[in-house]
Amino acid sequence: MICPQCGTENPEGARFCMGCASRLVLACAECGSELPHGARFCINCAAPAPAATSGPEPPKAKQDTLAERLQRLVPKEY
Repeated sequence: MICPQCGTENPEGARFCMGCASRLVLACAECGSELPHGARFCINCAAPAPAATSGPEPPKAKQDTLAERLQRLVPKEY
């Protein structure tokens, strides 16, 4: 099975891509049936198909601490 996200060849039956960790097989949130790639609705219960993921979430940007935000707002003379 070729990954639609990165083009990596994966073994038949793989659920996630070896190259980018994208989900290769979607499952219906209502009945759990496997959905073919590109399906917009479940072939068994007609529930809307979940959106395909593009791999693991990228790390979130580090949030500034309160002290760091205050340092930017308060002039250094204080």
